[in-house]
Amino acid sequence: MGDRVEIRLGPALDTLRALPAEPTIDLAYLDADKASYPAYYAELVPRLRPGGVLAIDNVLMSGRILDPADDDAGARAVAGLNDSILADDRVDSVLLGMADGLTLVRRRDV
Repeated sequence: MGDRVEIRLGPALDTLRALPAEPTIDLAYLDADKASYPAYYAELVPRLRPGGVLAIDNVLMSGRILDPADDDAGARAVAGLNDSILADDRVDSVLLGMADGLTLVRRRDV
């Protein structure tokens, strides 16, 4: 697979921002520091090809996203991202309630 896969090491946000801005990604999987999920989403969605999919793991955080008293930055960021995805007219999405939650985001044709 070496001719088709490129491994880049470094801070994720810097790596994403260094990618070409045009849509070139068919599939991305997000499982990183939860407080940065909104920033990763903002960088990834424009880079998805139409029909491309972003899988976002741990979107339920053991139910912590539903507790407004939970002041964990990660839980608040993921809760906000979940709301943002629903309002994002660039994508279709489904949240699967398996394990700790997995959201599949598909970029609409542009």
